[in-house]
Amino acid sequence: MTLPTLRDLINQHFNDEELQQLCFDLSIEYENLPGDTRIAKTQSLIQYCVRHRRLLDLGEHCRRLRPAVDWPDGEALKAAKTAVAAWQKVKQGIAAQKKLQGILPDEQWQKTLALLYKQEKALRIQLSSHGTVAQGTGAKAVGERGALAEQAENLVTGDNNHIGNIVNLYRDGGRDRIPDQQLRQAIAAYVHWVDESYGRIRLRGLSDKEHAIPDPNLPDVYVSLIAQKEVRRGQDKESEGNQKLIDMSQLLAQGSRLVITGAPGSGKTTFLRHIAHLLAHALCTGDDTPVRQQLNITGQLPLPIYLSLGDYHRYKQQPSAGTLIDFISYTLIRQHSVYDLPSDFFAQMLSRKNTVCLLLDSLDEIPDEEGRSQAVKDVIDLANNDIGQIIVASRDHAYVGRVMLPSAFRRFLVQPMRSDQIAALTRRWCQAVYSEQTALKEARKLQGEIAALEAIRREQGEAPLVDTPLMVTIVAIVHWNERVLPQQRAVLYEKCITALLAEQHKEDEGEGGSRPDLAERGGSVDAKRGQLARLAYEMMTSRKDQDAGRTANQKQVDAWLLPLFEQIAGKAEAPQKLAAFREAMCDRASLLHERNGWYEFTHLTFQEFLCAHHLANNFSPSEIAAFFQAEDRVLHSWWRETILLTIGYLGKTAIGQSLKLAKAMLSAFPHDVAGLAAA
Repeated sequence: MTLPTLRDLINQHFNDEELQQLCFDLSIEYENLPGDTRIAKTQSLIQYCVRHRRLLDLGEHCRRLRPAVDWPDGEALKAAKTAVAAWQKVKQGIAAQKKLQGILPDEQWQKTLALLYKQEKALRIQLSSHGTVAQGTGAKAVGERGALAEQAENLVTGDNNHIGNIVNLYRDGGRDRIPDQQLRQAIAAYVHWVDESYGRIRLRGLSDKEHAIPDPNLPDVYVSLIAQKEVRRGQDKESEGNQKLIDMSQLLAQGSRLVITGAPGSGKTTFLRHIAHLLAHALCTGDDTPVRQQLNITGQLPLPIYLSLGDYHRYKQQPSAGTLIDFISYTLIRQHSVYDLPSDFFAQMLSRKNTVCLLLDSLDEIPDEEGRSQAVKDVIDLANNDIGQIIVASRDHAYVGRVMLPSAFRRFLVQPMRSDQIAALTRRWCQAVYSEQTALKEARKLQGEIAALEAIRREQGEAPLVDTPLMVTIVAIVHWNERVLPQQRAVLYEKCITALLAEQHKEDEGEGGSRPDLAERGGSVDAKRGQLARLAYEMMTSRKDQDAGRTANQKQVDAWLLPLFEQIAGKAEAPQKLAAFREAMCDRASLLHERNGWYEFTHLTFQEFLCAHHLANNFSPSEIAAFFQAEDRVLHSWWRETILLTIGYLGKTAIGQSLKLAKAMLSAFPHDVAGLAAA
């Protein structure tokens, strides 16, 4: 009995409604399983049970519901479970071994990694094809070239039509002649790396406790969002009236040249990684059903290439730097030489027609407009070749003026998440990290906590806080650590900001490697929090009219913060340290926007809390009360939330000080006892 046979037995003996009931009995959401056909849903169900160690539960439910069928016994399922555990352990070993590159001697490192890959291949094939038997009346045996066995073998050998097509395209113009089978294996190794690199996500950000969180498969937690097509000036009225919202699963069908823009944390990078993973997985396994269903792709499958334009900009600073094509080859062959691909492989792929899906992320991570403009010119030069799909992603604020690509690139703006999308993402997040017994309960609790938080914000006339995948993830991480969202908003906002400053929710972006240094980019977490708090305080107090207070130009920011950096690093190094801080806060931490030299906090909430943080940590209660009463600040709505958050923050760190401040403020806020208590 193997997993393909189990799949076929379930597909044979359960109709659609019965399969839904089986999932319900197992507390698995049927509608969240990928696939549009019953056998595809069944395959997804088995894969889910394998990942979550629930094969025994699945077997018991099948025997109870269909006792006449000759289902695998407990020993067979335990053997499969043991093999799965061994396979996962070897995969962890591969990941750990990769981190030892440069530490171990090269020969030892390569030999150990090759052995681990060999073990991983053997276990994968064992899971898919060993000892296949037909069981049950009318059951059809799945032989050694059964569906899952084929996928396991293809993953190592590249033995499928999709990779065969790529081999043929390279053969049309490639200079480096190597045997076809060797080329197939090299391409298979590359797409396997893409599949592994972008098919899982890391949920980190606050404490060591998160290392107990399993790294979910991206398809398990991915929720498709909505985007709106931009209509530029001069386009016809028919186009202007066609600004319909489009599900992002349909975006690739909108054209071969696309630009995706959105707010920080709106899901742009995840969307590109989702595309890369689905294409690579199809090329690995030969099973193109998921990618065609979820991305609406037709025709031959392209080779996915995911890169950061921020990394490209840094590469261009090297004296020996070449073109964008050179960078692609440099990054994907030299830095990941295990692929054993011909040196001109990517250059040839990028010169052929309809061969690749080029995913260019992080245009906004290039720190200046001149650099972004040059990167855009290089993208345009490459786009003149009919290579296939090109998708560029950037934050809204960086995609302006001469940075904008020509009209051949259709722009789509990622929209804020709707309530149903937030609910779906929290549910999937909880299913990925909690046990089956507690996932639904935790999801409902988390959804209720988010709804309560947003209800308070609506009452106060504030914009939604949790309306992007990043903020849902950050709040979910806080929920995981605390078991419940803090009822005091000051505590919640502090934990959210800490998670954003740690930047570990992004630690596997960039050139494909882990980034353990992210938390220290621009300074330590505590130092960055203090510097942001000073900036927030200065911006809040600079408000003289409706336009001030939310933005500050670089000259103002430097004047406010440079003295702090001089105290830390000395006058000589302070300007460089300040520049690194500004870049880190805008490029990575998603706390500041920068547009044409003007800075603002991504959420007014963060600015208000950080101002409260500065006041609470630098002044006594009597001084804070005097500050709020000066210039009638206590009477202005601009300061109301900061006042409440200051009291709430002191309540967490120094309850006596908080009570003193509350007492002082009650004389000025006699009708807002409830508001002060809510802080």
